[in-house]
Parts: sequence; structure tokens; C-alpha cells
Amino acid sequence: MANYTVMFCLSMLTALPIDDVGLHNAMKHLLGFGNKPSKAESLKLF
Repeated sequence: MANYTVMFCLSMLTALPIDDVGLHNAMKHLLGFGNKPSKAESLKLF
């Protein structure tokens, strides 16, 4: 939750909430992955 606050209120896009399940599900859906990406894969994409 703190990452979202920092990211949106302070415009610090580097505060990405990389462990967020919703983010992983969105990446899976939008990028057409068969499975949710791992934390390492998510970091590599961002």
C-alpha cells in the first residue's frame, strides 16, 4: 500500500509494488502470458 501512495502522490514511478498479486494478474492478462510472471520476470520487464 505504501508503494502505491509514494508512486501516485509523489510521482515516483520507481516505487512499483512488485509483490502485488493484482499487478501480476494484469501483466498476465495484458501481455498474454500463460502464467503469472514471477517477481524476477516482473522486475526484468519494468
